[in-house]
Amino acid sequence: MQKFCKINPVIHKIKWSKDQDYLIYETLKLGPLPYSFVYPVNIQINTKLKCIDMRATVMKLIKINLRFEISTISNITNIDETIDVRAFFPLKWLIQRILKTQHSIMFLNLEKQYALELND
Repeated sequence: MQKFCKINPVIHKIKWSKDQDYLIYETLKLGPLPYSFVYPVNIQINTKLKCIDMRATVMKLIKINLRFEISTISNITNIDETIDVRAFFPLKWLIQRILKTQHSIMFLNLEKQYALELND
């Protein structure tokens, strides 16, 4: 989980809670001001389907379901992400936008980290 913190631009800490439950410590920049918060997440790994499901409730207002599906084609690994946000309209649109932006950065960081590990 600490490798996930390393590549994610807003998550700075993950603590195991119980079973597949974790606490996520996140800091977003809202303009020049940082906004930190903690929320629970449940992570299910399905090796048969090659996917990871993450379910979170943030500030008791926003439900986020993420699915990462992993496939390999011609020795190239592909990760498809599905984002489902349940919240009131303006908040839903904002959260989806933030997730897409932050996860684009996260996937670029993942590629860089993988390249570094290959060169070690």
